[in-house]
Amino acid sequence: MKKEICLSCLTVCTILLACSTPSEKSLRSAASVIPVDLEHAGALQASQWFDTIMYVPLETSDSFLFSNISHLKVSHDQNIYFISDKSFFLFDGHTGKGKLKISRLGTGPDGYASLFDSYIDPETQEIELLDNNGKKIVVYDKEGNHLRSFAIPFMSFTLAKTDQHNYWFYNNNLPSEACNYKVTHYNRITEKSEEAYDSIDPQICLYQ
Repeated sequence: MKKEICLSCLTVCTILLACSTPSEKSLRSAASVIPVDLEHAGALQASQWFDTIMYVPLETSDSFLFSNISHLKVSHDQNIYFISDKSFFLFDGHTGKGKLKISRLGTGPDGYASLFDSYIDPETQEIELLDNNGKKIVVYDKEGNHLRSFAIPFMSFTLAKTDQHNYWFYNNNLPSEACNYKVTHYNRITEKSEEAYDSIDPQICLYQ
């Protein structure tokens, strides 16, 4: 009798699992991985990996004129944003219509000395701009209003976040007293680098 009950429970659990939505792990495993041979790098043909390609013409009105684009990214809600002409640009990823431009080059509390990278937090929708020369991150709301700024102890070229307090920075070959590594994991709470990778060779650093 006990054996029959156990088998019945196992059958019900199997049916429920089969009817449940795919887990995050299973969704990740279904994603296509594009292998890149770093030693023999070559051109990647988009037709090998994608069935269709959609072109989104971006608005080029007087308010949204830009030239060279760097660090282009796509937000979680499919908006397109990038750095150009020392300004931050945000466009609707479906229509191409300009949504926001932030241009605050200056020494004021709401400005930046240089602009190297940007990040839109998917939870708060806050816009974070990386000021390399100023060694800080300037934070704005989704309307472009300045919220706050906070210092980082080194000059950096790019940033990424794993949660609200953990940042990853790529410092290229810019050594400092706080960090002599190209890639560092910085904790906003402790204000310290918790992990670092790929030490900077003093023979090739950008300055001494």
